[in-house]
Formats: sequence, structure tokens, C-alpha cells
Amino acid sequence: MPRNYPALKMSMGTWDYYVVRMRMADVASSIKFAHEINQEKTLDTALQRVINKSRAGKLITNYLSSQPERFFNSLVVAAFNGNPTFFSVDITDDPRFDMLRDELDDTFGVIRFSDKIETFALDGQHRLYGIKQLINNESTENTAPPGFSDETISVVYVCPPSDVSREMFLKSYRRLFSSLNRHAKATDERTNIIMDEDDRFAIVTRKLLRENDFFRWSHEDDSPKIDAETANKNMPTGSNAFTNIVSFYHMNVTLLWDQYYAQEYKKKPNLIQLTPDENDVETLYLYLEKIWDALLNVLPVLKEDPVNMRKNGANGSDGKHDNLLFRPVVQLDLFAPLVRRLLDEANINEESSIEEMEKALKVLILIPWSGQHNLWRDFLSIRNHEGKWVMRNESRSACTKTAYSILLWLTGIEPLGEEQLDELQEEWSALLDPMNVEREKETFPELEDIREKCIELRNE
Repeated sequence: MPRNYPALKMSMGTWDYYVVRMRMADVASSIKFAHEINQEKTLDTALQRVINKSRAGKLITNYLSSQPERFFNSLVVAAFNGNPTFFSVDITDDPRFDMLRDELDDTFGVIRFSDKIETFALDGQHRLYGIKQLINNESTENTAPPGFSDETISVVYVCPPSDVSREMFLKSYRRLFSSLNRHAKATDERTNIIMDEDDRFAIVTRKLLRENDFFRWSHEDDSPKIDAETANKNMPTGSNAFTNIVSFYHMNVTLLWDQYYAQEYKKKPNLIQLTPDENDVETLYLYLEKIWDALLNVLPVLKEDPVNMRKNGANGSDGKHDNLLFRPVVQLDLFAPLVRRLLDEANINEESSIEEMEKALKVLILIPWSGQHNLWRDFLSIRNHEGKWVMRNESRSACTKTAYSILLWLTGIEPLGEEQLDELQEEWSALLDPMNVEREKETFPELEDIREKCIELRNE
């Protein structure tokens, strides 16, 4: 039996296409995947990505079933065995639309699909899979919300060029698929953090920027603590922000990722994209705010002007400092993980007080954070070919891994035997640029003194 749907007729380049209004139930029953209607495996691989059933079956069905504000972009579909028939509905006789008479002519109408047409998803197969899972009751974790089968979605039906051979037909669709995916640009992480209403960590990060006394942007003096313009984790030269929003977000995830959340993530691998309710958000926000308040109390240096604290090679003689706490690489790979580890060692959770957090974190004040300290100079802070001090790029991952091991030992979290400590020192000295084995004799005796003070402080 033929199927009829409201539609708009359009064209672009060599393609004629229709924007069709379809019910979810009709989408699930009438649109298929390429492998279901074609036996040529080369077509399957050319026209469709392999469906990630874990992603579509869990993340997408959960989104559709639990998010009242659910919304999908249009599906793009094509077909074998003929084109549909379009019946234009004439509305140009209405005098209210005289100024659009030429544009409305042969635009609105009804599209009819015959029983012979086999329609398959050209773009949006994961969304289609999620819709089918709910409509057909195939999801093991989620059910369709009430009335879901009657909800509507726009489907872009692309017609093959007329009078072409099968070979050219397939070539045209492969070219279209390539265009849809090659030229589509995913939103950057900064935009996702600013816009996402399902990621609880993005939500509380934005809430911190709106409500926290320290991080809230004062438009009067135009000095945002967090740079929300930079789309990556690097800080622009001369920036007066403490860090950028991408780094800030990842720091917050680490700071909040306590033993409870680690356990929950094992139970729910898609935890970050499970839409939280208002109580979840408020609880998480208050937890994060207490952590940051405790950090600002323990390390008041974080309140200093970032312009004066993020000066490569500075030693403080002119009021300028090379403080690594203002460097995203240290914030992300060393500082935030160390803070979380110290909190975990003290069994800190969302119910803990700021005072309890401060007690767990007070050893941070004993760590030398200057990039010109023996621990960091020629290690993370190095001279480039022009003789200027810069943050290390080459072998950075190996350096931060070794540095984190040193910090865990330095703060007394992980004791090391004599042989283990010797190996750690050798790792550190081998990564110096330029190499300088004698630096061990200058650096580690001082670090051992700091470690003793850290242990005493933690035991108070």
C-alpha cells in the first residue's frame, strides 16, 4: 500500500530532494540500513559506517527515553527501485502570499512512496538504530516515552539523478556520503562544554562561572578568571585568565571523580551523558565549590594576577613569576590528579566540610611550584633553540608521568624503597634537557627534606 507524507520539494546542485515529515513509528518501519536491502558489501562499507550498537543502543536510546527536550537533526535517506511521486499543493491563490508567489510554486505538497521503493539511511544510521530500538521494544535498558511513536522528525529524501546507470547511481551516492561526512564539522569541545545540558560536569562548570565569587566574571573590570574563547587547552600569550574553559572543565571532572563516581562509572559507562536532575546538579556543584574554596584557602597564590604568575623563566625578582599552577599542562596532568588523590587518601566526599578538605590539602603549600626550581628547571620548563624559557613539548608525556610519581612520593602518599627511589631519580635525570646527572645531587636531598615536612604536616 502506498505511503503518503507531507513534504517540501527542493534542489541543490545536481540533486533533487524532499524534506519529509515522518512519524517515529513510520521511520522505524520503512527506513532500513544498507545491508538490509543490498548484498554488495562494498556498498555497505561505502555508504554507511559500521553501526556502533553499544553507542546507539545505550547512549541514544537513553537520551530519547529520558530527555524531555530531545531533538534530532534530519535523517538523510536514499532508495533503490524508483523515485517517489510528489503532488504539489497549490497555495499561491491566497493573497496573503502574493509577495512569495514564485517561491511557493511547486514547493509544498505530499510525497507518495510505492511499495516497491526500498529506503535506506544514508546519514544518521545511529539515530535510526536508536529509534528502532525503542519503537520495536528491542532495548534492554530503556523504553520509549509515552507518545514517542507519534512524534515527528524531518527526513531528507535524496533522489538519484534521472537516467543514469546503476554504476553511476552508486558512484553518485558514494560521493554524497563522502560530502556529508567529510565536510561536516563537529562542534569543538569548548562549544560542547558551553552548550551541553546532559553532561553534569559541564553543567556544574558553567554554574561555577556564574555563581562562585572567585570564578564569576566581573564585567566591570573585564577580567574573566576563565578564558571561554580559546577552543583548546593552551593559554594565549599574555592572557589574564587563570586557565581556559576546556582545561577548567577537565580539572573539575578530575576533582569530582572520587571513589563514589569511579564506582558509578563502572556501573554506568555513559554516566557523563546521563541527564542529571536538579538535585544531582546542586549536590555536585556544592561539592565542587567546597573543593575550590579549600584550594583557594590553602593556596592563596591562585588568587594572584595570572599575567604576573605565568611569565616564562621569571624568578620573582621583578614581581613576575613562572608559577606552574597557572600552566594547563600542570593543572591537568599533575595538580588536579594530586588534589583528588590527597582527598581520597583522607576519605573526602561530598559530605565533607571545607575544613576537612583544607586539612587534607595543606601539604600542597610545601611543594615548590616555581618553574625555575631544580625539580622543574630543564625538566618541564626548558630553554628552546632561541634560548627562551618555554614549557616542554617533546617527551612531555614521559615528563609528567615521572613528575606525578615524584609528587606522590614527595607528599608521602606513596613511600618508595631505596631501590625504587634510585630508579625514580634516574628517570628524572635522564629526562633533563640538557642532561645533567649532577643535578640529582642538588635536587633530591632538598626534596627529601620537603617530604619529611609533608609527612609531619599530614600526621598533625
